[in-house]
Amino acid sequence: RLGVRRVRVLTNNPKKIEALADHGLEVVERGPLEAPANAINLAYLLTKRRRMGHLLELKPQDEARTLARTDPTVPLVTVHYAQTIDGRIAARGGDSRWVSGEASLTLAHELRASHQAVLVGIGTVLADDPRLTVRLAQGPSPVRVIVDASLRIPIDAKVLADRTSRTIVVTTPEASEASARRIRSAGGEVLRARADGRRVDLRDALTRLRGIGLASILVEGGRGMITSFLRDGLVDRLIVCIAPK
Repeated sequence: RLGVRRVRVLTNNPKKIEALADHGLEVVERGPLEAPANAINLAYLLTKRRRMGHLLELKPQDEARTLARTDPTVPLVTVHYAQTIDGRIAARGGDSRWVSGEASLTLAHELRASHQAVLVGIGTVLADDPRLTVRLAQGPSPVRVIVDASLRIPIDAKVLADRTSRTIVVTTPEASEASARRIRSAGGEVLRARADGRRVDLRDALTRLRGIGLASILVEGGRGMITSFLRDGLVDRLIVCIAPK
């Protein structure tokens, strides 16, 4: 109806090209739409190539790839969050607990169980007061890491009151030692990393966390923390659940 007779198609599926040709359209070029292979999607991509004939240029190293950080001095970092279909990750008041559905929450707990630590910023603790433990899946609860440059964490926060696993509060050298003692008395640990202006230097924090044996970290929020990890190029894997509002 539009008079189009020749097209360029972005696809990996040869059957789409055949279908267009069957309708009298000349496909003059095919552009690939190929996502990099990783440990999560590799089996899916190989199945599409093997069973559906998709034109995927997976390299031999992709087929043998495992999810491993090339820099051994810092942990592997996964960022996971849920958002509504219109792009919000929290309610107007900052509460993010009700964005996720049941399947998304279960995935969050499965991811916690598969990482050695789960990390959030102090804003998430103040807004949601999460426990950050594994309850909806099988597996151990990870070490809880709270990034808190000025040690604002409440002494009755669930991550301190719940002794299911360790809680490490990462702060800067400038943070009050009196506040640090208060956190230690509540069962938490305090780890000082370099300051980056008024915030914690995340790369230095990761190096120090790797130094105490944490090889994989799941970053769950909040908005500022996720943005900082992405901006600083510290993310190996990004998992986003998008739910209808």
